[in-house]
Parts: sequence; structure tokens; C-alpha cells
Amino acid sequence: MPKRTHSHALTVPITDYQHPAIAALEENDLKYALRHDSPQTAILCIAGDHGNFTLSLLHVQEYELIVFHSIYPIKACAPARAETLRLLNHLNNAMPGPAFRLDPDDGEIVFRHCVHLGTDAKLDPQCFMDALALCRFALDRSIPLIPAVALGQSTYAATLASRAHSQSDN
Repeated sequence: MPKRTHSHALTVPITDYQHPAIAALEENDLKYALRHDSPQTAILCIAGDHGNFTLSLLHVQEYELIVFHSIYPIKACAPARAETLRLLNHLNNAMPGPAFRLDPDDGEIVFRHCVHLGTDAKLDPQCFMDALALCRFALDRSIPLIPAVALGQSTYAATLASRAHSQSDN
């Protein structure tokens, strides 16, 4: 029986059957763990070129979505939230689909992307893996940029300028 979450979205317990997302992860030899609280979630620990991050996967049945979700390990300090928001907006404008969000109250930085399953609620494994690759790319390229701005050590413009300069040296 699907359960209601705090956001009132219906979720499918992913242990009740071989969920197509889990099958795609296993077929591609990606390691995951299942969190068995409510809602049940698959957790991936992904190593990138610039660091490691955790990505949670959740099937929201009510909207026929697979949601990819990651919480950044540091929060933006209060004086740096406006600059952090400018940086996140810049990053979001450069990506097709996924987005970073900043909680204005506590500075939590969240990354989110989703795949719509369509009316037949069938997951295309290649579409799922492409979305996962896009999430990995977006998170990995952002890892070196966010801390200096979120901690108030740099402006977003200076951080982007230093990234552009370091990329031109390669």
C-alpha cells in the first residue's frame, strides 16, 4: 500500500518489487543502499572528479516522477546567502533541467532533478541513466565552486572568474 509522505505525495515502496530504477542501477553495476524509513529511498554514493556526494532517488507515484535529490554538505552562512543564491542561479541557468535551491531561512543548499515517467509509468532505463549522468556532472562541477561563496570567502563573480581562468590554463 502506498504511503503518504510529509509532502502528501504518494510513494511506492521500492522493496515491494524490482523497481525499474533499481534494475537500471544494478544493470550498470552502480552500488546503492535502501533507506527503509518513510518514504523508502535508494541512496547512491557517487565519486566525482572534484569530490564525493550522495544522491537520493525516490519514485513519487502521484506525479509519475523519479526524483534525484542531494543535500550539499555545508550551509550558506547568513551574510553570504545573497551571493550564494547568485551563484546557484548562474549554475541553474547553465544546466538543462536540474536545479540547485537555497533555503533562505537556514542556508541549506539542495540539488534536485526529476524524470517524468509519462502516462504509462514505464521507466526508460537509458533515459534514467542519462539523467543520473547529468546529475553526476552537475554536482561534480559545482563542488569546487560553492564552498567559498557559501562560507563568505568569495563573491560569486570572483569564483566564476577564477574558474574560467583555471579552465583556460588547461
